[in-house]
Amino acid sequence: MELVSGKMPTNASFSLDIDMVKLVETHIEMQGLAWEELIDPALSLLLAREENAAFQVLEIALQLPHK
Repeated sequence: MELVSGKMPTNASFSLDIDMVKLVETHIEMQGLAWEELIDPALSLLLAREENAAFQVLEIALQLPHK
């Protein structure tokens, strides 16, 4: 998730209620423009035609055990 989003699990934007996993889950459920917020801006230019693959990586990551 860190590689695709560009955020570290210790990012200041996370709180006790929101962590990396919850952020990704919420944005994937919302779809639309919320999906675009999950992709690291540095990657978005490289992934112009491969965004679906990036989201598939995030969906796979959500299936792995966390914490």
